[in-house]
Amino acid sequence: TSGESKTIDLDDCTTQVTMTTGVKFFERSSTQYICTQKAIAKWDNTNSQWIVLYGFGANTATDATVYNDNNIFIAMGASTAYEYSTDSGDTWVVSTMVTKTFKFMRPYGAVFWATDNTTLYTNTGTGLNGSPTAWSGVSAILGTSFNMNGLEGLGANVYAGKENTIAKIDSTPTITELMPEFRTLIDSQNFVGMYVWQGYLFLPTRTNLFVYDGTTITDISPASYMPDVSATRFQGQFKVLTGDTKWLYAATATGGLACVRRETIAGETPETDWRWHFLYDISTTLDNDGNAIN
Repeated sequence: TSGESKTIDLDDCTTQVTMTTGVKFFERSSTQYICTQKAIAKWDNTNSQWIVLYGFGANTATDATVYNDNNIFIAMGASTAYEYSTDSGDTWVVSTMVTKTFKFMRPYGAVFWATDNTTLYTNTGTGLNGSPTAWSGVSAILGTSFNMNGLEGLGANVYAGKENTIAKIDSTPTITELMPEFRTLIDSQNFVGMYVWQGYLFLPTRTNLFVYDGTTITDISPASYMPDVSATRFQGQFKVLTGDTKWLYAATATGGLACVRRETIAGETPETDWRWHFLYDISTTLDNDGNAIN
């Protein structure tokens, strides 16, 4: 349950790492990795097991990504230097760059983007120690009063989610607020787990799920559309989202797992719409504490 520490066997009973909240799955050179708050591991396809690569000690990871010739970067929060690996995760280096404390890091286009809790930064170099290209602060994102909760790219723009709003940043960079109504709906979980899938940006909040197509933001919260038998599992926060070539998958804090896509059904109004399909009750008695899905 929430707040508990879980011990997960990641190496066939030979190595154990205490895991707390999941950060993300990602892929490097066709190998799957999982980064949690306290450790990073990769999947050994030959032996069908997770291999723990590196533990973060007293530090806490907040994001992980791959950039610039398959280098792995791990953000350690707004007050701790990020770390990186230039091999497959066997060796790690702490950043000594002047600007180095980030909550989120995201390569998009030809630019490496990052944020601390308030400010957006860019880097067109490698992000490695000794790089002649430094991180450059772009701007505080719509003020400094509320925490940053997510960073994603879609189309020609980057999007930053905060506890009280979502901002679009173009290449100039000009910052545009997309959902000013959330200035009165402040929540620590707003826009946590933002996710891009098939040209859409999905925006979870504490109680709803929105989708942005580059022009319009639409509320597609499944509690409004799911059959009564499963509706109670889809009234809470969307903890994690992921997608494949056909479906977007979503897991909620109340224990529901479902998938959604745009489908056309003749005779329905509208005929083409986002349509949800119930998959699984993750738990009937406990809140789902999962924070990573792949």
